Amino acid sequence: MFKRLARRPTPAMLVAIVALFAATAGVSYAATQGPPSFTSHGVAFVPTSAISGVALPISGANSSDLSNHGMTVTSSTSVRVPTTGNYLITLAGNCNGGATNTHLLVREGFNLAAGRVDLAIGFEGNPSMAGSNTVHLAAGTTLRMIAGHGGADANCGATLGVNLLSAD
Repeated sequence: MFKRLARRPTPAMLVAIVALFAATAGVSYAATQGPPSFTSHGVAFVPTSAISGVALPISGANSSDLSNHGMTVTSSTSVRVPTTGNYLITLAGNCNGGATNTHLLVREGFNLAAGRVDLAIGFEGNPSMAGSNTVHLAAGTTLRMIAGHGGADANCGATLGVNLLSAD
């Protein structure tokens, strides 16, 4: 009886076990990878004195999945693009209170007043705003979503989406 338990596995069994582990690893890899994309939600207080606007936080339901899609959070208010290519950027939100000349924008880099603007939307008053744009971004580009306005202090909220359409 003990001799039977001490038998070595056959070569076919070893191949089957290796194939099983390889297949399992491949499935888990595929489940955590995909084209670089993310959606983030941010809400921030924007005082009248913030002439250049306020960076909204990169937070929300999908923030924990950024690394699974290749994005890197560089701070609580910015994200880094991992792959060079054409991206669809979407931005939607609003500012409440007595805000006038409300605007939301996506800005490259960490400087609120300078840097290329890839998407800017705004209206006189404080209605809901939404817009999209397709832009070419280099790997490592840092993006932030900015809210600004005139008039009284206000709370602004926005949802930012970035999706890779085609890699270089």
